[in-house]
Amino acid sequence: MNEEITITITPRARAALDELQALIIDRYPEATFAVEKSYEPAGIYLVATVDVDDVDEVFGVVVDRIVDFQIEEIPVFVTVSQPRERVLAQFREYQAQQSRMMKIEASLPDRIVQDPAIMLGHPVVKGTLVPVKMVLAHLARTTDFDEILNHYPEITMDDVRACLAFARTLVAGASRREEMATPAAR
Repeated sequence: MNEEITITITPRARAALDELQALIIDRYPEATFAVEKSYEPAGIYLVATVDVDDVDEVFGVVVDRIVDFQIEEIPVFVTVSQPRERVLAQFREYQAQQSRMMKIEASLPDRIVQDPAIMLGHPVVKGTLVPVKMVLAHLARTTDFDEILNHYPEITMDDVRACLAFARTLVAGASRREEMATPAAR
């Protein structure tokens, strides 16, 4: 039996929304707002759009009051989002970064070799006896690339990138094999 839920903005709920909006505006004067009703969970949502790097900072401004309102059984919630333009710009930058990484990785595959006659067939940086696993182990201890390059003077920064790309390829392949081996949930 599906019971119909009616959400009404009572005077107490309106006062709570106004207080939450004032708290946000005090810290983020450029914020814009909308009020929506939703059923998951049922309540009134103050939707704040704020141009910040981390939307959790905005939520941090109001979280204590939201808890107070929940205790008082006033069904108000806050959702925070970034402006559409910022989200699109971040997405475009992400796409550009992924494209740059793909171009770099496309130039790296021939830098790692596996030959049974070299280092018992373990993958190594081409033209050296430097095992990929040693470069990765070094990266696990430090991200100071100068230190890695000093420790292995026979390799280059592109060789280090190739080691990372090689590891990423192995992990991705293992994940795909694991997904294929795992029966689908029913």
